[in-house]
Amino acid sequence: MHQHEGVTIQVDPEHSRSAAADGPRPDSVSAPSAGPVLAPQPEHYLKTELYQLVRQDPSIFEFLQSGSLDGIWYWDLEHTEHEWLSPRFKQIFGYEDHEVPNTSAWWQERIFQEDLPIALDNFARHCEDPNHPYDHVVRYRHRNGSTVWVRCRGMAIRDDGRAVRLLGAHSDVTAFKLAEEQLSAAERKYRDLYDNSPDMYMSVDAATLDVSECNQTLAYFTGYAKNEVVGRKAAAFFSADSADTVAQLLSSLRDQGRNQMAELSMLRKHGGTIPVLLTTNAVRDAQGKVSEYRLSCRDIQQLKRMEKLNLFLDAAPIAVVMMDHLGKIVLANAQTERLFGFREEELMGQSLETLIPAGLPSPDAADGVRFLHPSHAAARELFGRRKDCSQFPIEIGLNPVQTAEGVRTITSIIDITQRRKAESDLMHRTEELARSNRDLEQFAYVASHDLHEPLRAVAGSVELLQRRYTGKLDAKADEFITHAVDGAARMQRLIDDLLAFSRVGSRGGEFRRIAAQSSLDDALKNLRRAIQESKAEITTDLLPELVADPVQLTMLFQNLVGNAIKFHGEQAPRIFISSRCENSQCVIAVRDQGIGIDPKYFDRIFNIFQRLHTRREFAGTGVGLAICKRIMERHRGSIWVESVPGEGTTFFCRFPADTTTKPNSRKKHGPAATRPPTSQPTSKRAI
Repeated sequence: MHQHEGVTIQVDPEHSRSAAADGPRPDSVSAPSAGPVLAPQPEHYLKTELYQLVRQDPSIFEFLQSGSLDGIWYWDLEHTEHEWLSPRFKQIFGYEDHEVPNTSAWWQERIFQEDLPIALDNFARHCEDPNHPYDHVVRYRHRNGSTVWVRCRGMAIRDDGRAVRLLGAHSDVTAFKLAEEQLSAAERKYRDLYDNSPDMYMSVDAATLDVSECNQTLAYFTGYAKNEVVGRKAAAFFSADSADTVAQLLSSLRDQGRNQMAELSMLRKHGGTIPVLLTTNAVRDAQGKVSEYRLSCRDIQQLKRMEKLNLFLDAAPIAVVMMDHLGKIVLANAQTERLFGFREEELMGQSLETLIPAGLPSPDAADGVRFLHPSHAAARELFGRRKDCSQFPIEIGLNPVQTAEGVRTITSIIDITQRRKAESDLMHRTEELARSNRDLEQFAYVASHDLHEPLRAVAGSVELLQRRYTGKLDAKADEFITHAVDGAARMQRLIDDLLAFSRVGSRGGEFRRIAAQSSLDDALKNLRRAIQESKAEITTDLLPELVADPVQLTMLFQNLVGNAIKFHGEQAPRIFISSRCENSQCVIAVRDQGIGIDPKYFDRIFNIFQRLHTRREFAGTGVGLAICKRIMERHRGSIWVESVPGEGTTFFCRFPADTTTKPNSRKKHGPAATRPPTSQPTSKRAI
């Protein structure tokens, strides 16, 4: 007889013997466990009545086991291959009652093999110790291949303390297990979001105002470890004035129940502060009493910088757009709104092509789309499109910058409509001016050329009158004839000089590499008579090679050296010609020790027909230096003068790059061979 809680179970000895004859008992076979054996207690009469009905009417037992959500099983531990499995037990795994044999092998084949040792170990412990509960959760394979989580509970039926039967129930807890996993995943997600939030969080005990919890972000920004924060007063992490504000906010929150916000300063562990926006919230218990405060602190350093940046950008006279690493607009200043007609919120998240469509024509049409990449930072001219679809020319520059949020691209956009118009007007005026200059040069050339013939006729006639009638008429007639001859000669020189001046721009020769020394030698040959008559002493360095018009270079030297000879003063002319080549340019200087030039005339002397002396003092037409200036302009150079009245003058001619210097040596012209001293100029003027 086996007893459990006052119920007697009759075991058929014959059945036991026949079952034992089928084979030896496998001691290694285990099963799920049950709860501890309960001591006999006084039975409720209804419970006793139900037991009797179950023994008397099998349909009642069928009703109980079919109506239970659990699958029931009953295992013969003396003959372990025999195990009765209820229909509900089999339905849990997707089978009908007739499809599954009532054997222990069936469920042992379907349990996860990793979980089978759990069940067997629990079974062995429960059989050995009635106080050890047979209760565990394991996994089974469903008929459709899915996993079924099952809670197995059981209790051993004992005969003189020996377990001979095991009664158990299987509960499908798959839904609970999945919910538990989802809850655990949600908790991990929450914890991850909490710890990695961009905001700093701390929970504060309402009674002690100690920090009970904080996230990793707070530890990162303040420099503290989390265990250095928890347990300390919340106010300890704020500056002195901010700590008072925190206390007031929490007090107000406790009394009034409204969330509070304020801009405060948090302390860093190693010095310094962090400007933060503090938000407070209260957690109340069931009685409505505040049990905990929750503080959220947002770092607003970047916000403060952005506010300053926005003020600066809104005051900027050009449109400025900022894009993120995906090329999406994250900021647009007020000028952008005015220029394109979009509101800032309409541009947020849009690409730059909203303002500068790739299909619009541009001076760099082939590169238009590629240029919208921030690696092309140089300014380019494109076309923009306003909200009303009108187009206008713009200049755009893209500059990538590194920020706390990653790489941002600042795009500057300038409306160049007026500049384009001004450039067009300037180009038109330049063309008109160039055409006018060409016409004037042509007129000067034609006029001076065509005046030669009638002037020669007039000059010839008055010279003939002078030869035939000088001394034969009265003195007044002789004077008139002399004036006519002199006037004709001056007119001839003026026409010749005007013709030379006009030819500088319109009849210049080709540029080629020549030795400047060779052009100087040609000029000195042309001036040989003047050099001999004035007994001029000319000393030169060996001049460099230049890319120049040989004829005009000779004319340049001839005019400069000729002036130095002409304006020599009382002493014989002493002239020194030197050169200095450096920094991709070459400067040739012609220095004399003549009468000098007042600095106030430095500009005037390079204008055509400008003279500083009368014809009785010095001959000339006032065209020579104007020709020199035109020659230097044609050579993309410049000419200027330095002079001290009474001490001498130096003319400088600067030639641009593409020159080659040669070693300096000295060459002498004239009777003397000494080098003149260097003058100390008081003024300098570049032409």
